[in-house]
Amino acid sequence: MDIKNDPYIQSLPRETERDERQYQKDLTSGSYPMQQMKALVNKYTHVCEEYGSWPGDLYINIVKSRYMELVREKRDDHVDWLDADKIYLMDILSEVDTFELSDASMMEPGSLSPKMEKLIEVLVEEYEADMTRGEQSFSGIIFVEQRVGVTVVAEILSRHPKTKDIFKCGTLVGSSQNSARAGKNLTELVDPKKTDLTLVDFRAGEKNLIVATSVAEEGLDVQSCHLVVCCYMQQTKKSYVQMRGRARRKNSTYVLMFPDEDIGRLRLQDLEKWEEEMLEAYQDEKRKLTERGEEAELEEEAAVAEKYYIAETK
Repeated sequence: MDIKNDPYIQSLPRETERDERQYQKDLTSGSYPMQQMKALVNKYTHVCEEYGSWPGDLYINIVKSRYMELVREKRDDHVDWLDADKIYLMDILSEVDTFELSDASMMEPGSLSPKMEKLIEVLVEEYEADMTRGEQSFSGIIFVEQRVGVTVVAEILSRHPKTKDIFKCGTLVGSSQNSARAGKNLTELVDPKKTDLTLVDFRAGEKNLIVATSVAEEGLDVQSCHLVVCCYMQQTKKSYVQMRGRARRKNSTYVLMFPDEDIGRLRLQDLEKWEEEMLEAYQDEKRKLTERGEEAELEEEAAVAEKYYIAETK
């Protein structure tokens, strides 16, 4: 990708010294199409590292086909882009290789990362354990670190032979980017406006598994689940308490994923301290509510997972 061929760069005047300084500055900072391509490379790298080469190729396929469709149908998702920029970016993407990704090829050794393989293993084990106990239904939430992971993980689970027939996945993302801005990003795959529909389907049992970013930690009305899986290192007590609190059903499980079990055990010491503080706060609040005759209302809301464990991902 040669930035000097970018329509915006070519449109810049170079007649004066001031023009030339601005031209050189823009060469360094890049135009919007170039910034989008850099973001695409960064997201692709993240997907490959977290989930594997097959998911990385899948991500490129989705981004490319989605953008080509937007431009062909002249939809307004990129309304503030110049037409020349749209065509320029489309020409660049047309040179990017896409791959025929069969479900069978996903099963080949090395196609998925150890973390993704472990995630699938945990999901299937917990689902089967629920069915063995005679549960009538299953519900779970998977928390991933980046928005791009939401679409990729949901797509993998909907196609993987071990999971496609038992999990009906929905997606949730945060609202740190408003919908207008998100729609103009090449790398944006999940529409935040569909959050309400996902939650309706989840409550109705149409979906039994949600893949989410931290949006579902922060007060969204998501029902209590059988299983909560955290695929990244939680940084704050608030994040841990909110996320763990989603696993509130009887026989529920909370899974922490770490690259190494030793690292996980060290981190678990911090989490256990947070757990003690959370339970102390709960007992204190329970005592106050008991005095007011409101204990039953707190009991369901404050219950935590009955078990949790560390899944080693390397």
